[in-house]
Amino acid sequence: MLENLRINEIAVHEVFSRGADRKPVVPEFATQLEALSPEAMTAFRMRVTDALAAQSKAVEMQINKAGLGSFQGDAEVLINCATPDNFLIESRRIASRLVDAQTSQVIPGGIVVVFRGVTGAADQPFVGIIKAEVQAGFRRRREGVSSFTEFVNDLFLTQATRL
Repeated sequence: MLENLRINEIAVHEVFSRGADRKPVVPEFATQLEALSPEAMTAFRMRVTDALAAQSKAVEMQINKAGLGSFQGDAEVLINCATPDNFLIESRRIASRLVDAQTSQVIPGGIVVVFRGVTGAADQPFVGIIKAEVQAGFRRRREGVSSFTEFVNDLFLTQATRL
């Protein structure tokens, strides 16, 4: 589906559930683009392609409006951003639009990953948006000769994460 997938820019924003007052909470916007290591980028590309697979745990989104001022319009703007800095700034609209759309307190917050690149033999431009729920978990770490277990409360984009 996504042959020769190359991702050029990734912006990561955080959105929050509505509080007891039911008012939207302003997202925490990224202040810079992500600079993933080659190993992390490979894992991210795999996570993106897995999310689009038939057996995915991803939840589909329905787009009701098109054109200027809509999600689809924002996606077109993101594909056509002239610079990475412009892409970072414009990607904030996606997180804000999601906050406005999630009107229930029951909908969890999470991480919004906005990315763009090219795919296919003809290097077709694309933009992708993933909302991933945050999980807590444990990881094993080694420092010198000692090993220990560390609690991590902000894992996202794991294989078990709902997207």
